[in-house]
Amino acid sequence: MLKKSIFISDWYSYSHIVQAKTFPCLIHHHHHHFISSFKPLNHYSLKFTSNNFHTSLSTTRIMKIYTKTGDKGTTSLYSGERRGKDDIVFEALGSVDELNAHIGLSREHLQNLLSKQQQQQEFNINNNINDNTNNNNSTSTSEEFAILQSSTCFEKFPERLESIQSRLLDVGSCIATPMESTSSLDKLNRVKFNSENITLLEEWIDQMDELLPPLKNFILPSGGLTSSQLHVARTVCRRAERDVVNLVNLSQRQGLEDVQKYLNRLSDFLFMAARFAAKIEGKEEVIYKKE
Repeated sequence: MLKKSIFISDWYSYSHIVQAKTFPCLIHHHHHHFISSFKPLNHYSLKFTSNNFHTSLSTTRIMKIYTKTGDKGTTSLYSGERRGKDDIVFEALGSVDELNAHIGLSREHLQNLLSKQQQQQEFNINNNINDNTNNNNSTSTSEEFAILQSSTCFEKFPERLESIQSRLLDVGSCIATPMESTSSLDKLNRVKFNSENITLLEEWIDQMDELLPPLKNFILPSGGLTSSQLHVARTVCRRAERDVVNLVNLSQRQGLEDVQKYLNRLSDFLFMAARFAAKIEGKEEVIYKKE
């Protein structure tokens, strides 16, 4: 066994690889929220054991993730500025992190649903079963379900949710980097949120809208496990948006305009995604009934 310690000099320039893919556990090195401390990684000694030192970083084993720097109730932004963990910036970061986790859970439910449906279809084919619905409790005919299955929305659904999770890390990066503080221009350029992500969400919303029946009434959050979880994500997204608006209004933060727009549009996407998931599962939408 060969034991080595890795020292990565620049945490943030490596963050999109290290945080989201290679070292996901480091996202929580301050145990309350994910991007609470973007600082150079010369503060960290990442120890791992491997039979081959040249093994990809993605296969390394992280031995220690705590830093103890936040034990007194403060943590730092990417600019290096330290603030109390009850600061409104960390309220916003925490809500975005919570949203990300809910979308991740939604994606797991979706993948389980699609896997079960695939298994059922294979069983029907192998046993010459002509089922005119996509499951026993379905309100969708096989023809309607076939249209859904052939759509880009259906094919890319899990992938799009995963992509959104990555973009939410970008959102957090932007929130954690105040324009008006000690942040350098280089750091600000690194975390600038791409407004094209908003346009992409709008395209995905329109694609799902074309495949769903017109919405004529208020609907209750329901429609199966995947749909219900997406509704939960939608409500958390609204809270995250409110927290960002609060951050902007109370601290006069600049540079979060596109982040606000993205979160606003994302809640619309999650609403449509919940409806789309209900349609995939063959669940009937529950209409609000006035007393």
